[in-house]
Amino acid sequence: MTSDNVVASKGSGCRRLRLALIFSLALNALIIGAVGGALLFARHGHGWGWHGRKDFGLYGFARTLPQDRRDVIRTAIKDGWTKLKPLRKDVWSARKAARKTLTDEPFEEAKLNAALDVVVAADADYKRTKMAIFADTAAKLTDGERKELYEWLEHHGKRHKYRRHRWRNGGDKPSTR
Repeated sequence: MTSDNVVASKGSGCRRLRLALIFSLALNALIIGAVGGALLFARHGHGWGWHGRKDFGLYGFARTLPQDRRDVIRTAIKDGWTKLKPLRKDVWSARKAARKTLTDEPFEEAKLNAALDVVVAADADYKRTKMAIFADTAAKLTDGERKELYEWLEHHGKRHKYRRHRWRNGGDKPSTR
């Protein structure tokens, strides 16, 4: 009688193990499918810079305008981006040249400072052009739209100002990605 109980319990344990393995396989397939789908169908790109969302600054403000005014502003901004692209490349190449001077033998501090001066000049030129584009585009707005732009920039800039202020006063450090 005891041998019958051992065989029965051994068989039901094997069946439970088989069901657990099938369930585990199904769960793994579900998780892998969810992760794969998220990677395949998710929106890629980050919110910083030119590659992510374009709802910052004037481009984001244009969403609040009527369609005809929105098109005028966005066209002016896109024309400005074409002017900025070579200037961004100049900044990147100047930074690359400055990094290269760090590994040159023999190391010369004057050469590094000269390369860093080129970076500063290229960056200043980029920012100057960027601000000129902003000014030209803002000049195309009506008086009421410029007031709305001011309020929109004040509202959307607060969250960034709060983060910087909190970090400078000893709060949480910004995350490094």
